[in-house]
Amino acid sequence: MIRKLTSDQLATLKKKQLGKKHPARTAIEQMLPGEAIEITRSSFSWKNQTPRLFTNAISKKTNSRFVVSVLLNNAGWVVERLPDGEAEGVDDAEK
Repeated sequence: MIRKLTSDQLATLKKKQLGKKHPARTAIEQMLPGEAIEITRSSFSWKNQTPRLFTNAISKKTNSRFVVSVLLNNAGWVVERLPDGEAEGVDDAEK
């Protein structure tokens, strides 16, 4: 549906500029420690890729760590952000 907006309607709408980032990446970047999100396959349709592509890139640039799990019904993924300072499968000697 497309409709014209008046200047009053435009002023009351909550909006932001459209970016070039994938919506799933934006959602992952905005996660706080301890939060989790579910990403459906329909919202992430890159062939032969998973949201782990985004979490690995974000982890390299920041101190954020994530766990990506696939749903058992194969409908998508769950991305969990680990609390700061906690890395899964990393010994204290490796830190």
